[in-house]
Amino acid sequence: MENKSCCFEGNFSYDNLEEIKKTLKKEIKNVIKKFEVTEFYVGAESDFDRLCLDCLEEIQGENPDIKLCLVLTEPPSNSEFSEAFLGIFDEITHFNFEKISPQFVKLSTFNWLIDNSDYLISVKESRGKQVPELAIKDLSDKDLLFFTVRLKMLRIKSGLSQVELAKAVNVSPSAIGMYEQGRREPDFPTFLSICLVLGTTPNYILGQDKKFKPRLIEIDEVLSEFTARIRKNNRLLCNGEPIDKAAREKLAVSLTTALEITKKFVTKKI
Repeated sequence: MENKSCCFEGNFSYDNLEEIKKTLKKEIKNVIKKFEVTEFYVGAESDFDRLCLDCLEEIQGENPDIKLCLVLTEPPSNSEFSEAFLGIFDEITHFNFEKISPQFVKLSTFNWLIDNSDYLISVKESRGKQVPELAIKDLSDKDLLFFTVRLKMLRIKSGLSQVELAKAVNVSPSAIGMYEQGRREPDFPTFLSICLVLGTTPNYILGQDKKFKPRLIEIDEVLSEFTARIRKNNRLLCNGEPIDKAAREKLAVSLTTALEITKKFVTKKI
């Protein structure tokens, strides 16, 4: 059975942590029982991260098979966490973010989390005394979620403000803000304009490149697609010189032959 994973996201302002902890713990147990989630990705940056970790440690006592995976924005050796703290995790993932803004680090981390998770438990910011609202999201359809995150990432990377991007695609700055918050979706012409201005593709900004868990693929299938591209691409170079159709065909045949020979050795080892 394929392992299913869950991540967390959100900020909240609420004094009674025990009240939200009770609800959060209930939702975590829900994804374990209902969706058979066995892996949890959690950070160690915010109050919500720490609350999630507290819940997971308590739940792990009842469900010893679940795995706790810590996600850091820097190597563990550079962090201030003790060995005892790091030792409670079954797996530690860290990123080497250098010379980028904290905002972009946060977005990049969240992009990785939704890419590698099947479910998301999020909390909405609350106002006043209202209890923060928790929600479980099935990430099998990530189009809008990827769009909001990657839109903001690409805009920041391009050095554009919301006002500048809005002007370039002929919408109001508030519309860009709502796109990035997931409160509104652009119409198709606007969506294509955003892709052109930010120098990206619809597949990337919608997360279609990462949307589904990778299936098992025969290597023949991969090579078949690759050699088909070689045969069709009349703009390939070798040592700076154009490759004609006959040379491309020889290259494709050579790669196929090499694979057949290599497969014999691989099969024997298996």
